[in-house]
Amino acid sequence: MKRNLIFLLFFSFPLLIFSQSSTTNTETSIQNISQLIEELGDSDFLTNYYAGRKILKFEKEAVPELIKALNHKKGKVRIGAIILLEQIKDERAGPEFIKIVKDKNRKNNERTICAFALGRMKIKEASPVLIECLSEDNTELKSACIIALGSLKEEKAVPYLMKFLNDKEDEIKRLSLRALKDIGENSIPEIEKMVNEGTFEEKLQALQLLGEIKGEKSVELLKKLLKNNDKYIAISSAYILSTIGNIEGEEIATKMKKDPDSKIRTLSIQTLENINKINLVKTGVGK
Repeated sequence: MKRNLIFLLFFSFPLLIFSQSSTTNTETSIQNISQLIEELGDSDFLTNYYAGRKILKFEKEAVPELIKALNHKKGKVRIGAIILLEQIKDERAGPEFIKIVKDKNRKNNERTICAFALGRMKIKEASPVLIECLSEDNTELKSACIIALGSLKEEKAVPYLMKFLNDKEDEIKRLSLRALKDIGENSIPEIEKMVNEGTFEEKLQALQLLGEIKGEKSVELLKKLLKNNDKYIAISSAYILSTIGNIEGEEIATKMKKDPDSKIRTLSIQTLENINKINLVKTGVGK
């Protein structure tokens, strides 16, 4: 799967380096743009390369013809049009990319590249479709949607991404964690909801994610959870705070270090050890 993703990304590389600094000659016709688009499907690599380079010189003037090319009979032309539209960064491409991602009759590589593009172009309107595609079996498409949702900082994707942290594929787990970190503090409301309403495992994952985010809001939520009625939530919050340099869980850890539950005692002792190290560093002894 990882190799296929790399292939898709590198497939676009030659077109990604085209110069966009030149301005369009006003005398150049739409017919010339159409001809250049046809050359994107040529079997010769250099022909493809120079056709793309010339198309980008037209900038936004080329967009209507490139949008038409999204339904070209040749796959290479369709892929080239997607990549070029992303590079031009014209908002008119957004709805077209959303249609392609949503269309299950389209080639998976086209849907995947469009999903990547929607994230990089920051098309927030694409979020519902990207979330919907997380349930599909195609790993490349799913991975692209995860990355895009992270780029969009889409907080509504948090519950879905949290579930992927237990996925059987390591790459999906890794990408989901990275996306959740990218969403960052936008995810706090969903994380708090999961702590309050999720299964025990989901609650612990939510707490760990707060520690990964390390933002002001995530730290404040961890402090709030020190007073949670569930002692596992309370001591886990204290422990996570101690791993990110915060000593606010000292009181609860001290109180629970003699708890009948061995797991609670272990977390309490580890928390206090971490806090001791933090204090030594603050006093200069641990440097």
